[in-house]
Amino acid sequence: MSDTADALDDGLRYGSAPQRRARLQRRVEEQGFATTSELSHFLGVSEMTIRRDVQRLEKDGALRSVHGGVSALPPSELVGSQFTSRELRQAAEKRSIALVAAQMVPDQGAVGLDSGTTALELARVWPTERRATVVTNSIPNVLALLDDEHTRVIMLGGELHQNAQTLSGPMTMRCLEDLQLRVVFLSASSVNERGVYCGNDFDAVIKRRLIEVADRVVLICDSSKFEGSAMVRVCGLDTIDTVVVDSGIATTTEQMLRQHGLTVHLVDPSTERKEDQ
Repeated sequence: MSDTADALDDGLRYGSAPQRRARLQRRVEEQGFATTSELSHFLGVSEMTIRRDVQRLEKDGALRSVHGGVSALPPSELVGSQFTSRELRQAAEKRSIALVAAQMVPDQGAVGLDSGTTALELARVWPTERRATVVTNSIPNVLALLDDEHTRVIMLGGELHQNAQTLSGPMTMRCLEDLQLRVVFLSASSVNERGVYCGNDFDAVIKRRLIEVADRVVLICDSSKFEGSAMVRVCGLDTIDTVVVDSGIATTTEQMLRQHGLTVHLVDPSTERKEDQ
């Protein structure tokens, strides 16, 4: 069910605070984290009303206020892992995925390049002849494109998060307000039938916004992401158009993705290994 269809009608939005707070709590618990503005849009009430509801739920011990929003998760679950440690995992798979994703870069226009180690591999093999503009909040992505004189890069400003090596926050959101992306290449920490997940709140908010301003969403992730778990929900599978994943994915998982209407591109990392030899 879409957010619009799931939102409360006018009478319920402001007339039944307990029911509205129950919907708010359920939404945050489903996602792990939500911003005040997201909840305001979802419930169709003012941000001030959301803040009052959150204060009540926090007093009851149901939720926890954090910078920029509200969380159902303990602080220890929102730290995320070190980017450098993740970069070395499934390296051949990530490079193979990136090479296939590079063929999907449009000839022109703005392209969102999400943070994440698979997205970094895409930045490293970026097809400069396409003349597409890269929009990213990832410092490693920018550094990978630093010597590419033919590709225009727009780096989104914001607060630096050293572990993730990303920029995020209200400034980042404002940078995205007037942008329209032809496609966004989305990374993930975990994927299952309920959707796409990442490991922290600040990256989840930016991923959601990148999706909102993109005409098309391509998920790039290796098969291990379908076996692990992460805490913060980014979006449902119905939001994704295409997924590029290595052939190590389980057949049942591939079938599940196709049943959700996704176009699935399977890549063989052994081909990349042979070329490197």
